[in-house]
Amino acid sequence: MSTPALFENVRVWICAHQKSKLAEALKNIRESLPSRNPDAPVAAGDGELSTDDRRPPRAPCPHFVKTGVCRLGKRCP
Repeated sequence: MSTPALFENVRVWICAHQKSKLAEALKNIRESLPSRNPDAPVAAGDGELSTDDRRPPRAPCPHFVKTGVCRLGKRCP
């Protein structure tokens, strides 16, 4: 096998390996993203809501799910 052909084979292998690692990393990020707004009230450790968090939980915000950031903050419906 000539040197240019060997280099081409190595380049192709490296590109394929990097793409698979990138795809795996993106999959891990997508799976770890929360699907709800982190500012929404959460249940206390005993399963009951604290006095400050008696509001109903917010529905998943499509903007938050897409970007990971709530654009409205406390004004989010």
